[in-house]
Amino acid sequence: MRSHTFFVSTTSLLSQDMLELEKLDALSNLVEISVIGNAVSRRLLHRPMLVYQQPNLQTIDGISVTPEERTKAELYFMDQQVSLF
Repeated sequence: MRSHTFFVSTTSLLSQDMLELEKLDALSNLVEISVIGNAVSRRLLHRPMLVYQQPNLQTIDGISVTPEERTKAELYFMDQQVSLF
């Protein structure tokens, strides 16, 4: 299995809409991403959403994803899904 590093330029994700991050779902082996300088990085939940959506992700913007951070993101977004029903 190949791992991937992905650098998101200022134009790769065109809006601050968090749904834009779903476009990365196809990159299932993503281990590192940088969204520095991208509009989506100004959103409060961009990091937890990336952690939740990308289970293999190890580094975001040069900062390691901790097991505690992953657990918190999973709990938060699972709770959000339950709230929708």
